Amino acid sequence: MSYEITRNVTAELESKFDTGELNREGLLPPKRIDSYLLLMIDEELRRPLAVGRRDLVTRYIPDIDLQPYGGRNSGVSRKHLTIDCEGRTFELAEATTNQSYRNGVWLRKGQVYPLEDGDYLILGQLVLNARYVSRNEVNHDFEIYSYPQGTVATIADLASKTSLRDALFTASRIFRAERHIKQASLDEPMRAFYIGKDTFRL
Repeated sequence: MSYEITRNVTAELESKFDTGELNREGLLPPKRIDSYLLLMIDEELRRPLAVGRRDLVTRYIPDIDLQPYGGRNSGVSRKHLTIDCEGRTFELAEATTNQSYRNGVWLRKGQVYPLEDGDYLILGQLVLNARYVSRNEVNHDFEIYSYPQGTVATIADLASKTSLRDALFTASRIFRAERHIKQASLDEPMRAFYIGKDTFRL
């Protein structure tokens, strides 16, 4: 799963970023976003998932390691939050020092928040779009992908017309549909190969 990490967001995206969702503290999400990530979680998963970035000194590696996606430079803490997949909630770690948001609303440390299908989390300067998917759509308990530059531009355009949450929801649907089509096209020659292998006893 090596996808190009989108680090530089266009000026258009920055100007259209959905900062209209104020919370009671009056704080706004950061305008500069380094990466847009799609997190697909097996909807039948019942174990918790730790989200953060690896620490080579203590040899700590969370379940969802955001270090390969620029986690450290983007302000992701080593132990940032924990997702309770069974209850579809998450809790921000007490040790987290960076600002975090759910759907544009600032989060308090140590509190439990719902994590619904399509929600987006801003961890430092990284956006994580959470989707619960069927087991046959993922090869493991979860999969994570970095949106390419073209998709980021699409998200910016959609967000200017609706909201960032709706834009990400649409982008993830498009991504998953295209991924399904590509996988089907890749599987077809493999099926033919194995049928041929059985037939010709190669």
